Amino acid sequence: EVNQMKSKKPFLSRELIYNNLDALIDFFIEKKYHIPQIDLFSGEIWHTDFGIEILNKLYESLFKGFRFDKIMIPTNGTFIQYPKYRDKIQTLIRKFDKVNVRFAISFSLDGLILEEESRPRIVQDNNLIRDNDFYHKVFEFCKYNEYVFHPMVSALSIKKWKENFIWWKNICKEYNADAHKVLMMLEVRDDNWTAESIKDYCDFIEFLIQDKMKDYNNDPKRFLDFYFGNEPEEPNEFKVGLGYVPYLLVEATKHLPCSAATQLIIRLGDLAIIPCHRMSYPQFLYGKFITNE
Repeated sequence: EVNQMKSKKPFLSRELIYNNLDALIDFFIEKKYHIPQIDLFSGEIWHTDFGIEILNKLYESLFKGFRFDKIMIPTNGTFIQYPKYRDKIQTLIRKFDKVNVRFAISFSLDGLILEEESRPRIVQDNNLIRDNDFYHKVFEFCKYNEYVFHPMVSALSIKKWKENFIWWKNICKEYNADAHKVLMMLEVRDDNWTAESIKDYCDFIEFLIQDKMKDYNNDPKRFLDFYFGNEPEEPNEFKVGLGYVPYLLVEATKHLPCSAATQLIIRLGDLAIIPCHRMSYPQFLYGKFITNE
């Protein structure tokens, strides 16, 4: 994405994105809007000065009258491999916290077993290699800040997800975390699913339920306390979020999927209004903010 910023496409110009962000912030301040949450969807820009400047602009806007309660960034965690930018992000997390704004990060990592299978990449830069050492760096960062993970469950990887979940469970134990509570798995909805892979998926859900039941010696009451979020916290437990099975079977019935838009999504490059971050195509545009000078 950094290289894309240097392309000839005008809507990828850094200056244009900065200016459009400033214009939107001024607009929100003028209208006295109070935004519950700002989600920042992008390529991996958080290990660059460009990404840090975006965050600095949002931080500084709080002192100009822009009101928002939370920032959420989904990322594959490339910035973790760059100590300079990891420290900059950590400093910003603390600065936002001091003004009562939660700066949250959710890591889109599938697990070491699936690294080369689900999202293979050809890289020359060792900083982009997601190996065991990388995952431990991420876990240290997540435990300190109470952040979670959103790995992808796809038709192409579903046969290995039981093995992959066991890997997650083992590394979580090292950090006093429960994989059932810190993983919010997302299904990849595409045309690769077949009757066989859907059966594998159902078997995986059953596996997750049975695995969690074993943690409670098959006690259904304790399982249901976990399921509905009534389980007491253990001392020093890294416990964040609902986890996957409760979200899949309970919470998902309370919320519309992202394909039914419930938030305003604005593409900063050209101020287009789009349905969601995965539907940013010309035929789906709702409209566009028009700027006057």
